[in-house]
Amino acid sequence: MLYDNAALLSLYADASRATRNAAFGDVARNIVDWLTREMRAPDGSFYSSLDADSEGEEGRFYVWSRDEAHDAVTPDEWEAAAPYFGFDAPPNFEGHAWNPRIASPVDAIAARLGASPADVQGRLAGARSALFARRETRIRPGRDDKILTSWNALMIAALARASRALHEPAWADLALDALDALVRTAWREGRLYATRHGAAIALNAYLDDYAFLLAALLEAMQTRFRQRDWTLAVTFADQLLDRFEDPVRGGFWFTSHDHERLYHRMKGAHDNATPSGNGVAAQSLISLGHLAAEPRYVEAAERAVKLFASGLAESPAAQSTLLVALERLLAPPSSLVLAGDPAQTTEWQARLEREYRPDLVIIALEDGEAPAALRKGAPPAQGAAAWLCRGMQCLPAITSFEALEAAFASG
Repeated sequence: MLYDNAALLSLYADASRATRNAAFGDVARNIVDWLTREMRAPDGSFYSSLDADSEGEEGRFYVWSRDEAHDAVTPDEWEAAAPYFGFDAPPNFEGHAWNPRIASPVDAIAARLGASPADVQGRLAGARSALFARRETRIRPGRDDKILTSWNALMIAALARASRALHEPAWADLALDALDALVRTAWREGRLYATRHGAAIALNAYLDDYAFLLAALLEAMQTRFRQRDWTLAVTFADQLLDRFEDPVRGGFWFTSHDHERLYHRMKGAHDNATPSGNGVAAQSLISLGHLAAEPRYVEAAERAVKLFASGLAESPAAQSTLLVALERLLAPPSSLVLAGDPAQTTEWQARLEREYRPDLVIIALEDGEAPAALRKGAPPAQGAAAWLCRGMQCLPAITSFEALEAAFASG
């Protein structure tokens, strides 16, 4: 599923920079490899899912018999691959097949074989390549080639975030290509649509479509700022308030005010297979509200969180997206606006992104027109300047990276 892999991509990319564990980054890179190989449409957007079954059998394309895996690799590769992927253990799929997984760490395999970890890694790379080549000869599962706005938005946000976390500029290109394709096809005459198949669009967009796409725009602007993305983010924020908010009790309906009349109109709070639309809407409105110095966005988010407060107290683990929104209300996110020499602002941002800073939004402005809310001062004639803000209050311009680090260190 596209949405599962979007969530995993963000998670592993952030885990890699938070823990300095390169293995998490490798997982993120493998997810992007799969995404570009299997799920990318010609226009840059992303398909919805791959089937679990093929030839009428669940998992047939994906799982292995031990003999087939053994025959696909060399004896040296098998010595490492069997314990690493779990082929030396009992089958783990319906009692008769193996779904490869990391079953034993590289260091343990190296010690058992009397080899170096680098040697084991080399053998595993050869085994993985051979297994992949053998799998490519199988009959492929079906692919759902619908383009869903909400799921694409989740992947766009994940790609943009992961590109910064792991310093992978090409992933930013993938994110922006998909964002542009989505806006070009699903945003028509001031209305967002939920699904597309080929050139045919259908269904007025739901809360998740608007909220997830607003979140994706915020991630995209942190990755590579474009004025048109800012304009669209403000438009979507306005539409969330105008077309989805309950003006009496607070929170956001799943369907817009001009949707067809339903027997029961939903206003969900819980996270399910995808994050809560109310939670993502609240988080995004808080972030944009502070960036744009627009209190009504923050106030709308606060009304939503207050509406669901009793449920948060009763089952917080089921509503973690709303919990993050609550945290951002209690401790407003910081924002950092960079302006000046593009090479220097790019360097500063890259250095800052090496650290896991979940409560910091970084916007690097390039030459040209910038939104009034982001113009904190005149860009310097030489070098770069940074304006560090907490909520809507900003420090004076900071003109050296050392001073910027000191500002973070002082809280």
